Amino acid sequence: MSNAVTLRELSKLAQKLNDTPGRLGKALDTATKEIRGLVTQQFATHANPWGRPWAPQRVKTNPVLVRSGELVDSIRIDHVGNAIVTKVGAPYARYLQRGRRVFKKGAAGAIAARELSRGASKHKLLRNKDLSRVGMKPRTIIPFKKLPPTWELAIAQSLAEELSK
Repeated sequence: MSNAVTLRELSKLAQKLNDTPGRLGKALDTATKEIRGLVTQQFATHANPWGRPWAPQRVKTNPVLVRSGELVDSIRIDHVGNAIVTKVGAPYARYLQRGRRVFKKGAAGAIAARELSRGASKHKLLRNKDLSRVGMKPRTIIPFKKLPPTWELAIAQSLAEELSK
């Protein structure tokens, strides 16, 4: 089944639920609980939302992304209106989500420093692979741009279950 078909079906189910007050909220409550379970499973299996393993740590002391529990505790998944909203509140979470590029040492770093002093955009320079290197590979916790199939399925099943009542 293609994503377009799945999204089309989800839209039809959502429209049916919109026509009956209260049912969409119940369906989204169920979907939110399911997604929380999927995130918990991600931490147990050390994998991203699509099931791929997280990048290994440089220093292996604790399981990946589990040191103090602050990260796991900072994850909030709720439904607001007709949407499911996810938030990771740990201050370092953005580096985990997207990874982090740093300037190379040596001549490339000197070039980057000179360009910065001339007013160049740091973000533009960091995207230049000749001047920067990957400092930390991403370890995605919450999907962005596109939902993984497991999340789509959880939402679709919750909507279908509420409609079948």
